[in-house]
Amino acid sequence: MSSTIYEKGKSFIENNARLVEQALFHYLFESGSVQTVIDTLKRYQNKNGGFGHALEPDFRCSTSSPMATTIAFQMFDLLDKKPDLIIENALNYLRKTYQADLNGWLSVPKDVNEAPRAPWWNYREEIVNWGNPSAEIIGYFYTYGTKEDRTWAESMLPFVEDYLYSLENYEFHELLCFLRLMDKLASKWQLRLEVQLTPMIKACVETNPTKWDTYSLQPIQIAPTPTSRFYELVSEYIPSNLKYIQETQQAEGHWEPTWSWGQFEREWLQAKKEWQGILTLQYLRILRAYDVI
Repeated sequence: MSSTIYEKGKSFIENNARLVEQALFHYLFESGSVQTVIDTLKRYQNKNGGFGHALEPDFRCSTSSPMATTIAFQMFDLLDKKPDLIIENALNYLRKTYQADLNGWLSVPKDVNEAPRAPWWNYREEIVNWGNPSAEIIGYFYTYGTKEDRTWAESMLPFVEDYLYSLENYEFHELLCFLRLMDKLASKWQLRLEVQLTPMIKACVETNPTKWDTYSLQPIQIAPTPTSRFYELVSEYIPSNLKYIQETQQAEGHWEPTWSWGQFEREWLQAKKEWQGILTLQYLRILRAYDVI
């Protein structure tokens, strides 16, 4: 069965996924070319260094956005060879779009309202969940930036800690951004943030398997590998979550998104197909990490 899961997923990706997910699949699973990944990802980068062009499928504007740019950095993290010039241009874009009065970045530009999109991506001038994507972006400056960038990123960490301490309501996308930041920090700060993130994880993770087919944060997203920092916090739910993933693979080899836009139906069908490829790659990586495939 495990080999069937892999072969069906591979076939779906090779025949239906975007070129960037195809390239990532071949790189991660079949010793494919890192340069092919870089070349396909570069197509989403604009002249200002930011990424757009629906790299995040739920908003379809070509304009650069901090949010789409974080998706590119998530892909950079997977590569052994880093595309230095592409990354430097992306960091330059993020430097220019930083808003000091907000201590961070707006997720998307005003242009998003002119493009097909999910309703939750409508432009807002205020930050609702600061950590998404600002906390994650701080982590990229810490990892990929200059010495000055790293110093600045470190100077922001007390603000991050205070922000987490002040949170009264938790949101799971924001939690994932804090986890991506935490993974990049020195152990001292990882330990400090762990104190704040542990209750956030407990509040955000959906542990009822009957609700995993709704839009929710599954335990496996907190521990996508057995060596994940918070694995022990969700370990009792991992076996049933892995079983759920295996059982929800579709006959064509993909996994379905658990959400929809409720508007722009034609464009949503395209975004849905793209998400199928993204989720299939994501779940194959998880299943391999747990030796299921």
